[in-house]
Amino acid sequence: MFNEAYKPRRFKEIHGQNKPLKEVIAWLNTWPGDNRALLIHGPPGSGKTAAVYVVKSEMNYDLIELNTSDVRNADAINKVVGNAARSSALFQGRKLILIDEADNIGGRSDMGGTKALASILDDTNNPIILIANDPYKLPDSIRRRVDTIRFNTLRPASIRNRLREIADAEGIDVDDDTLEQLAGQAGGDMRAAINDLESLGDTVRGDDVKRLKPRDSERSIFEGLTAVFKSKSTECRKTFYDVDKPPEEIMFWIDENMPKIYDPRDVPCAYNYLSRADVFLGRVQRRQYYRFWAYATDLMIGGVSICHRYHASFTRYEAPSYFKHLGRTKAKRKKLKEAWMKVGRKTHTSRYDARQYHTLILNACRDPEQGRAVARYFDLEPEEIEVLCPDNAKAIVTLMKREEETKKKQSKRVKSDDEGKQTTKQTQKKQSTKNDKDSQTSLFQF
Repeated sequence: MFNEAYKPRRFKEIHGQNKPLKEVIAWLNTWPGDNRALLIHGPPGSGKTAAVYVVKSEMNYDLIELNTSDVRNADAINKVVGNAARSSALFQGRKLILIDEADNIGGRSDMGGTKALASILDDTNNPIILIANDPYKLPDSIRRRVDTIRFNTLRPASIRNRLREIADAEGIDVDDDTLEQLAGQAGGDMRAAINDLESLGDTVRGDDVKRLKPRDSERSIFEGLTAVFKSKSTECRKTFYDVDKPPEEIMFWIDENMPKIYDPRDVPCAYNYLSRADVFLGRVQRRQYYRFWAYATDLMIGGVSICHRYHASFTRYEAPSYFKHLGRTKAKRKKLKEAWMKVGRKTHTSRYDARQYHTLILNACRDPEQGRAVARYFDLEPEEIEVLCPDNAKAIVTLMKREEETKKKQSKRVKSDDEGKQTTKQTQKKQSTKNDKDSQTSLFQF
C-alpha cells in the first residue's frame, strides 16, 4: 500500500500545510502553558493525523492513541486516555496523547464518553491532541476546552508534488500533466490521490485518469460561506450542491456571519434576500412543498452574494448562535414539554393545543396561592412551574414545599397515632390474657 509505505516521516514530507504544522509545533513547545488540549480539524486527506505522527517522531514523544470511531464509552476513554493523561513523565519518555476522529464523540452511543473526556481535559499532565473533520460535531463541553488549528484543503500543486515523489520512487511512467489531472480530481484529499495512483499501475496516461470513478466530494460549510461572501455572482450557489446541510441550517450560517463580514451599506440588501428566502422556507414547512427549497436557496445564496458591492472584511466564521441557544436551553425545553403534556391530559387536548392555556396559567400564577392550586391540579413539579411561571415561580415553589412538609408531618402524626393505638391494643390484649390466666389459676386452687 503506497499510503502506508510513503506516509510522511519528516517535517519536509508534509506538503501544503507549513503554517498549521508550525502552529502545532509551537503549541507543543509552549505546553503546558494554560494546560489546554489542541483540536486539529480539516477535510479528510489534508494530513492531520500524519502531521501528529511526524511531530511524535521528530520531537521524541511516546504516542498513546485512541480512535473514537471504535471505542467512545467512559470506561474505555478513562482506561486508555485517563491513565496516560494523569501519569507523570519523570522517569519515562514524554507522552503525547492522540484522540483520532474525535467528532464521533457524543450522540446516543456515547455512554458517558463526553463527560469522561471533558474531565480528563481539565486535569492532564501530558499534551492531548484531538483530530476531527468537522469541529462543530464535537460537543460544546469539549470545544470550549481546546485550542484549534485548521488544516486547509490541499492545493492540487501540493498533491502533484507528492505524487511525483512517489511515482519516481516506484518507477511509474507518468507525465506531469497526468499527475496534475490526478491531483485535481482528488478534491484536496492526498490519501485518495495516492490510492488512485497506485490503482493505475506502472504506466499512467490521461485517459486512464478519466476512466477512474468520480469521487463524491462533500464540501464543508466554510467553503460554501467563502463562495457567498467573496464572490459577486449567483454562480456561487453551485458550491452548495455538495454541502451536506439543509437550507434552513445554511440560512442560519449566513445570517450569523454576513453582518460581521459585509460593509454596513450592503447589509440591508442582504437581509432583504434572506427574509424573502425565509418566507419560502416557511411555506415548505406549512405546505410540505419542497420545490420551494430551490427558490429559498437562490435567494439566500445568490441574492446575498450579489449584494456584495463594497469591501468585505475578513473574520473567522462562527457557528450559528441559534444552535448554541438550543444546546443551553435543552433541559428547559424538555421540562416545558413535560409540563404541557400534563396540562393536555387534564384539558383533554394535545400538548400543542394545551399551550393556549398559558395566559390563564400566567394570570393565576400572579397570586402564589392560586399558583400552588394550579400546580396541584395539573400535578406539576417545581421545575415545571419554573418554566411555566418564571416571574412568580419562587414564591409558588416555596408554598409547594411548605405544603409538602405539612403533609409529611401530618402523615408522621397519623402514623404515630396509629402506632400508639396499635400499642394500646396490644397492651390491652396482653392484660386480658393475663387476667384470664389468673382467673383460671384461682379456679384450680379451689
